[in-house]
Amino acid sequence: MKLRSKLLTILLASALLFGVTQGLIQHYIISPRFAALERREAKKDLLRCVRTLDTETEHLKALTHDWASWDDTCDFIKGGGPDYEESNLALETFVDASLNAIYFFDENGDLFWGKAVDIETGAPLQIRLLSAGKLLRGHPLFLDASSFVYQKDISKSGIIRTEYGSMLVASLPILNTENKGPVMGTMVMARLITEAMKDKLRDQTQVPFDIKLIDPGYAEADSGGEGNLLLKPLDENTLQASMILKDITGNPCLELSADLPRDILQQGLASIRTARGVKAAAGILFLALLIRLLEAAIVRPVVRLTGRMLVARKTRELPGKVFEGRKDEIGTLENEFDRLLETVLSQSKELEEELAAKQNLAEKFKENFQKYKLLAENLKDVVATITPDGYIQYCSPAITEFSGHTVEEVEGRHVFGFMPENSDRERLIELVDNIAKSGKSRSMEYVMRAKDGAGFHVESTAKPIMENGKLVLLHCVFRDISERKKVEDEKNRLEAKLQMAQRMEALGALTGGIAHNFNNVLAPIMGNTELAMLDVPEDSQAYKNLQQVLVASEKAKKMVRQILSFSDHGDEDPAMIDIEDVLEETYGLVRASLPSSIEIRKEVEKISGLVYADPKELQRVLMNICANAAYAMKELGGVVDISLEEQDITEFDLDHSRKIKPGKYVKLSISDNGPGMESEVIQRVFEPYYTTKPVGEGSGMGLSEAFALISKYGGEIKAYSEPGMGASFYIYLPLMAASSKTHSKETLPQGSERILLVDDEEAVLAMTRQMVEHLGYKVTAVDNSPQALEIFEADPQAFDLIMTDMTMPYVTGDSLANRILSIRPEMPIILCTGFSERLSREQARNIGIKAYVTKPVVMAQIAGIIRSVLDQ
Repeated sequence: MKLRSKLLTILLASALLFGVTQGLIQHYIISPRFAALERREAKKDLLRCVRTLDTETEHLKALTHDWASWDDTCDFIKGGGPDYEESNLALETFVDASLNAIYFFDENGDLFWGKAVDIETGAPLQIRLLSAGKLLRGHPLFLDASSFVYQKDISKSGIIRTEYGSMLVASLPILNTENKGPVMGTMVMARLITEAMKDKLRDQTQVPFDIKLIDPGYAEADSGGEGNLLLKPLDENTLQASMILKDITGNPCLELSADLPRDILQQGLASIRTARGVKAAAGILFLALLIRLLEAAIVRPVVRLTGRMLVARKTRELPGKVFEGRKDEIGTLENEFDRLLETVLSQSKELEEELAAKQNLAEKFKENFQKYKLLAENLKDVVATITPDGYIQYCSPAITEFSGHTVEEVEGRHVFGFMPENSDRERLIELVDNIAKSGKSRSMEYVMRAKDGAGFHVESTAKPIMENGKLVLLHCVFRDISERKKVEDEKNRLEAKLQMAQRMEALGALTGGIAHNFNNVLAPIMGNTELAMLDVPEDSQAYKNLQQVLVASEKAKKMVRQILSFSDHGDEDPAMIDIEDVLEETYGLVRASLPSSIEIRKEVEKISGLVYADPKELQRVLMNICANAAYAMKELGGVVDISLEEQDITEFDLDHSRKIKPGKYVKLSISDNGPGMESEVIQRVFEPYYTTKPVGEGSGMGLSEAFALISKYGGEIKAYSEPGMGASFYIYLPLMAASSKTHSKETLPQGSERILLVDDEEAVLAMTRQMVEHLGYKVTAVDNSPQALEIFEADPQAFDLIMTDMTMPYVTGDSLANRILSIRPEMPIILCTGFSERLSREQARNIGIKAYVTKPVVMAQIAGIIRSVLDQ
């Protein structure tokens, strides 16, 4: 298409676009604005009609107010009187005031006097809403006289629906002439909305509206307009506007409508049509003038300049200028063309020189490639060239040290031949597809197989060689990252161990809270059981039943202690303990923690003495060994044998490998029938961080910690195992003093001192008070620490001992003890707790607390502790 045709097409398209734009602006912007103006004017007309109707209601309200606040009306409602009725309530009054109804109701809402008439015919009217005889609460005209305040308007006015059509109504309280109470009753005046009233309102508003009653079942949603205004065009010249008016109860009652002329819209449309014609004529004239100007200024000069260029192409020389001295864009274009042609001619010579230089560069490139090959063959990392389908074209000699293969064994083979089957082959295929699509280098870590079959971790980086957007070759560098993976695995193992420690810490906090609440529940059960046993004959069935309750409670108490010990929340010091009890408690935990595929067998001899140890630490050792045994048998299941016996160790039994001394020992044996261990594993089994478990399943600290704990108490732990013969662990602990497991009935230590007892648990407080009072002491019991502190501060010498709970609101037990000891430093204090993380036995002793008791306690225990503290 020639330039002239293109310019003409562009100008015509521009004119068409301008015309379409103007049409859209007129249709979507100007016309809607005229329509919006038309709607606003229609709304104003209707609102003017509504305000005129409201004015009529206000006039009726003012007339009612004049009658209702009149001493004569007050006298009339009190006792009536023919004079008031003859002079004020005659038919002439109704006609002169344009009233259709006047009603008087006394202060109880009963109809006192009322009349409704048709003022045009004088015929009486029966209006059910007003002549019902009583204004009850809920009636539309009911006035709440109890809320009357001078100067406050409690009147009601508006529209009501009657048998004779819509009616304006006003209801006001009857007051004296000074408009003051008390309210003597209610006065109601009403006026029918007649055609005469409508004509009067039309004259006032100059709007041809009409008012009609609407169906009582009408819903506001039926209007379909914005709010209660509905506009409906009847034709191009008439717009119907309507509005719903509500009665005095707020329900739709009247429809006010008017047919309005559409003068505004018609004037707007006429203006738009005129403007459109003027614009079209001006546009045609402007377009013709613009075409002539463009033809002279651009088209003809460009045609001449094009002819000059064609001549220059044929002759390859600069022809004479056709626009000599011209200073505009055409002259500039001609000058720039001349410069361009000169540049092209000079650059053609330069290109020939550059081509010769590139040939030189190609020779140098071949030389550099040989140097690159030499460098690749001396790198520690392996450099290879691989086809997109996975075959190795070139491989550097470093592959021999890398995997044991020679270059000849590698080149020409597929990379999958050097990877374990079903390892990372799918990932490698996806990586090559990604490189082919993106054309960018990518890296990947995976496992390769050495010549001897061993696997090792490598990191490969592949750079694509593309031709016409297609992958043709991959330059790859392979690096052995086995050492780095070991470091990462160790880091992951330590992170897993930290996460496990954090989980155990959270579990311990939860366990402690449960133990505290459970001990507070268990304490009154055990205490009240003991108190009940004091009042029951020992040979009775009730006494035996209470003994069973106490035995079950003791088991529950031991269970809580087991849970606290296992979650590392036990607060026990090393002491002389009965190892049979510890083993019994541990057996229950082991049985609950191991799978049902593991059978546990126990064989315990009678032990005649005690051992010195922390039961919590000893229990952890046993749990760890049993867990290791279960792990070894997790695939096929098996049996764990636990036995306990006494053993005399003499000088003859000792050798250079044993660290213990001759004497009596308790021997605790734990054996399994699992796969056993090699001799080199047995030799290192107690070394810190040594483990045969995979990363994340063991830290290697369990048995080394067990070895340290048993050695701390003067004992030793030995291990024996053979492959396929299971494993056995033997724990030796020194046997100390003889133990007595029978408890004789002794008289409990008693006293008469004064004791202040503090506990926020009512059941625990009541039980402990009864128990202590049974021992002869004088007890003051308080269920909150602030009150206890107030009692103590009033007379610090009034008590010989204070027993307080640890966990209480407002002031905790240790804070209460600090406050008391700051007033009376020598005051004996016993601290009782179900469980406390914030205060240990050692911390309690440092504060100055004489005894630290863990709930629940039995009477014998509390009697001994109280007497011991008081006797210090």
